[in-house]
Amino acid sequence: MQAAERLSRRFYAAIGRHPNSATGFDEADLAELKALAAHPRCVAIGETGLDYYRAGAPTPDQERAFAAQIELALETGKPLVIHTRAAEDDTLRITRRACGWRRA
Repeated sequence: MQAAERLSRRFYAAIGRHPNSATGFDEADLAELKALAAHPRCVAIGETGLDYYRAGAPTPDQERAFAAQIELALETGKPLVIHTRAAEDDTLRITRRACGWRRA
């Protein structure tokens, strides 16, 4: 978090947990993202999503992290940067559910 704060003095940032780094994503991780999202130079949430091609983290962890970060983007009113690779159907399913959308 300190490195992110140092960089934020010079740049704008998107903050998030990449799907390949979502192993063990929990409430503490979300709390850290919320704190970073509150920074005035945080302009977006992400890169987050699902990556089944590389499978760097278990699918349930990726899905939990993705859904939590969608909620964070909705709460903060910040744009969401989505990463999806070989997971398009699940990406749409989770996004629709989190946003309350229905298939037309």
